[in-house]
Amino acid sequence: MSEIARDINGRGYRVDIQPAFGHVSAQDLISLVTRPAEAKAARLGGRGGVSYAQLPGAGAVVIKQYRRGGVFGIFVREVYWRVGALRSEHECRMLEVVRSLGVSAPEAVAVISRGGRFYRTWLITREVGERLTLAELALADEDRARSIIPALVAQMNLLIDNQIFHVDLHPGNVLVGPGASVHLVDFDKAGEFSGSREDLRDKYVFRWRRAVIKHRLPEVLSELVCLGLRHKPAEAARRPAEA
Repeated sequence: MSEIARDINGRGYRVDIQPAFGHVSAQDLISLVTRPAEAKAARLGGRGGVSYAQLPGAGAVVIKQYRRGGVFGIFVREVYWRVGALRSEHECRMLEVVRSLGVSAPEAVAVISRGGRFYRTWLITREVGERLTLAELALADEDRARSIIPALVAQMNLLIDNQIFHVDLHPGNVLVGPGASVHLVDFDKAGEFSGSREDLRDKYVFRWRRAVIKHRLPEVLSELVCLGLRHKPAEAARRPAEA
């Protein structure tokens, strides 16, 4: 459901609400992005660009405003030039794709944007539960972080098997829930990978190891993830023949 709504200052926003949340008010959604609540900065920035709030009809939600990084982001932090889909629209579609594959990722509620050729945009998702990232957990409780790795590797292999490259998957973008459950977040740069499974696996391994080293996280995060991913290809290679 898509509609144009205005805030109390008369500024127009485009609100695209996912079908499952068609009962949610566009005005309530706009209030989230004009008066965001409870921001939390997380190690590695995985959840650093979001805030948290309660949305009538949806419960606890996460509000993500898209912001530029790097040198260019110093000058133009929150405004994008529209070429094709909005960043929020792309991530919303990617979340739908990966969730359909069985990947544990947040459920999108709505996409909000303001502007035309130059725009600001937000993505609203259901909160998945605990907000602890794997990076934070590894520094606080290395043994529990170690126990999470098999579930994480299974999620990463789902992406690899389906040729989806997350691009920015690191311990700060893995949320740890009760027990050994994990959720993968921040799919705004994700997309289909056209190379071989081995090439895609190696990209995941390289970027994961680089993040662990750069942010001085326990080496076990790198060792166990890399070991788990590198043992998968032989099993995957047998599957078509067995079928």
